[in-house]
Amino acid sequence: FPSHDRASSNDERVRPTHQENEGKKFRWDTPPEETGHPGEDIMCRCVAIPVFDLDELENQVANF
Repeated sequence: FPSHDRASSNDERVRPTHQENEGKKFRWDTPPEETGHPGEDIMCRCVAIPVFDLDELENQVANF
């Protein structure tokens, strides 16, 4: 999966910079500068939820 939605633990311990990324879509090749990929930042409890984009997949297959 080339991209993912970011999900935080959604509690009082979530850092503001991580809360700002909640629910946003990111590509694995372009992580957010301030926080990196989910789980990379020290003590990060965020998770990556894979996004399956059919349009993107069809474009890749068509250009293969």
